Amino acid sequence: LEASKSGKQVVLIGHSKGGVDTTAALSLYPELRPHVRAVVAMQTPYGGSPIAQDLAGCPEMRPTVEGFIKSVFRGDARSLSDLSYDARQKFIAAHPYPKEIPTVSLATSSSSPAALTAAAAAYVRSRYGEKSDGLVAAKDAEIPGSSVVRLDDMDHAMPAMQAPGNLCAHKPGDVTEALVALALTT
Repeated sequence: LEASKSGKQVVLIGHSKGGVDTTAALSLYPELRPHVRAVVAMQTPYGGSPIAQDLAGCPEMRPTVEGFIKSVFRGDARSLSDLSYDARQKFIAAHPYPKEIPTVSLATSSSSPAALTAAAAAYVRSRYGEKSDGLVAAKDAEIPGSSVVRLDDMDHAMPAMQAPGNLCAHKPGDVTEALVALALTT
């Protein structure tokens, strides 16, 4: 809203839960929509996260995971439940994402044993039969009505940090820049 005072529109970029928060804000507050030129949602668990679903439903693991969210990420422990399939599907049904905003979704997966999220990706593949980046199944990162970019060699951490050596063929800045360019031409 601050940028709109000078007549500017913004491009919103959200990674992971940041994309969930961005899409939720635009769904809940229609007065924001005219001020948004485009949205880029990178590895956003729009449809939910299998990892969040399973951890939220596991009473033995939940306190440990919630403590990790609070201490390491300085986040709100409720975010774990918010990203479960049950919670996301309920929210999406009640608050559909506006189709008039040009939106690009980045859906990724990784099967590399050297990926930071390799164990989680193997778990999702084994339990759900889905390709994932380790935290988000590729299909759940696709926002309905958006343009979708799929990369099969990127784990969940790679858009936010440069992988050592040649673990990832993509540089985070280049990926983000390309997604923004695509969103602006959509």
